[in-house]
Amino acid sequence: MPWQYTPYTIPLLLIALLTAIIGGFSLRERSEKAAFAFVLFLAAIVEWQLAYILQLAAVTLSAKLLWNFAVYVGAVIVPGAWMVFALLYTGRQRFVTRRTTAALTVVPLLTLALLWTNESHHLVFASQSLDTNGSFVVLTQQMGTWHWFLLAYLYTQVLIAILAIIDHFSQGTDDFRGIVAVFLVASLTPLFANVAYFAHLVRINPTPLAFGVTVVVLSISMYRYQLFDIVPIAHDLVVQQITDPIVILDTDGRVAEMNDAAKDLFSIDAAFTGRHGSDLLGDVYPHIAAYDGEDEQHSNTAFELGEYRYFTIRLMPIADDTQEPVGKIVIFREVTDRMRAEKRFELLIENVTDIITVIEADGTVRFQSQAFEHVLGYDPETVVGDTVFHLVHPDDLDHIVEEFVDDIEDFGRLTQTEARFRHADGSWRTLELHGKNLLNHPVVRGVVITARDVTEREQHAQELKRQNDRLAEFANVVSHDLRNPLTVAKGRLEIAQETGDSEHFEAIARATTRMERIINDVLTLAKQGDAVGETQRLLVATVATEAWETVDTRAAMLTVETDQVIEADESRLIQLFENLFRNAIEHGGPDVTVRVGSLVDEQGFYVEDTGPGIPEADRVRVFESGFTTNQSGTGFGLAIIEQIVEAHGWVIAVTAGSDGGARFEIYENVRTELDETEHLS
Repeated sequence: MPWQYTPYTIPLLLIALLTAIIGGFSLRERSEKAAFAFVLFLAAIVEWQLAYILQLAAVTLSAKLLWNFAVYVGAVIVPGAWMVFALLYTGRQRFVTRRTTAALTVVPLLTLALLWTNESHHLVFASQSLDTNGSFVVLTQQMGTWHWFLLAYLYTQVLIAILAIIDHFSQGTDDFRGIVAVFLVASLTPLFANVAYFAHLVRINPTPLAFGVTVVVLSISMYRYQLFDIVPIAHDLVVQQITDPIVILDTDGRVAEMNDAAKDLFSIDAAFTGRHGSDLLGDVYPHIAAYDGEDEQHSNTAFELGEYRYFTIRLMPIADDTQEPVGKIVIFREVTDRMRAEKRFELLIENVTDIITVIEADGTVRFQSQAFEHVLGYDPETVVGDTVFHLVHPDDLDHIVEEFVDDIEDFGRLTQTEARFRHADGSWRTLELHGKNLLNHPVVRGVVITARDVTEREQHAQELKRQNDRLAEFANVVSHDLRNPLTVAKGRLEIAQETGDSEHFEAIARATTRMERIINDVLTLAKQGDAVGETQRLLVATVATEAWETVDTRAAMLTVETDQVIEADESRLIQLFENLFRNAIEHGGPDVTVRVGSLVDEQGFYVEDTGPGIPEADRVRVFESGFTTNQSGTGFGLAIIEQIVEAHGWVIAVTAGSDGGARFEIYENVRTELDETEHLS
């Protein structure tokens, strides 16, 4: 039989030799199904390459057709073997059963049968002839109907292999992505060469030569990626070479296997295989036993294992080729650093004295710190999902809402303001608020507000202001109210010295008496202020009668019509009655009648007289220091009365009495319902 030499003979022989060497090396892994499929793949490539060398070397049509039949023996096996290897390599053993393997032989066997009998039906090749136009004779073939089907079938097998590899490893580590690249090069290079040949782009079939690239990259992968050492179903990768602790349980919950990391986690030196998982996992085991087959179950839940070590658990089912469950894989991922950071943050938030609140754009509270209860007396959980605007003082509400609206419209905006909030006991607490808009922050997604209780600071500031106001009043008294009687006394003294007339001494005496009263009242305001001493339960009638006896009442009369008992500082309550009585006598005359009685439902008591009363226009000013409509008065008596009332937390109102005189009503326990600067009128 005559032969011809072609430039492809030597390269194909070398590639076939290299392929055979790799196949022999892979036989060491013959215990693995994937390794067997890989060897079959390489053996089919070698057969294809050797047969094609002989087909190229033949010069007669009959010889070329004979060896072309041998070429197709390897060609129809290679894609199927490659697909089976890829499925096994990626852990898809359930698709590679005896039935599916037998099915894969149908098309190749039928193709070989049709090829052998092609002259009678031309289904595989419509025509076959010799091409002698080149430097050597080649076989030219026009494909028939069956050959187009065969190409689609074989190309589909290659595509399935590629998709299986990409799907399994594309989200893995760099090594796994390297494996994807290896499979792509190994699969696509011969595929493109085969497409080029059947598209009549080249004179000879470059597919056997293209397998040289496939063989080279596979050779590199066996060294670089340890091809069979990292098969997903292999023990070393799945269990031993993963740094996360792994425990494999059977369907009865017994430990089937565990890697070294798991042994270190649970401090196990000896084998634990065969013992029940609850002995190993303790309180965590019930969560694992309840696993219902979802891959990511419990993946976000942290469990405490060991001493202050935290792990999330990922559970994966294990099934056999028939999809029957045979166990589950438990993978532990340590999150101790994250959990410690979270717990540290929680402790800081729980123990900080300032309130920390996270509010959504619609005003709903998403987070409320524990300090909310310490400062305002409410359980933080009661406002989560609600708003806190209903706790804001009505006079401050519009301002707070306006600030909040400005916050949500300006990301990153910092604000500082103050507002009063209602305490659980009904009182009002002043809070200093600092807000920052973090609605667009991917983690926070809210307006963060910190609030500090500054009630005492504000009260101190208000008290300081009142003291400064009183100081200003004292200065005004010294500069004005004392100056007038002092001027009168000085002028009268000069006249008396010149004339010797004694009537001037009487005027001097009246002026000095007035100065003495002014000084006493000013000292009273300055020394006693808004403070009260020890309180006790007192009969209003007894205290009023005692105070009446200490005042120069002249011909005036006192009527007491109450048996009410109140809680008060006795000395200051006597002082209150004394000043009210003096005020009544000074303005109502020496024969005025004064009545003391209880208000409706004993909300407090009143003192009224039968004098001329106080004009309605003057009622809002009567408690101002220095204000008086009696030239002999000091203008401080009612200011002292108001001071005593406020020191007790009461409220005083001025109105007309039943006989048209002045009526002073003192209300108990209503201070929290009124602004501190307001008076009933």
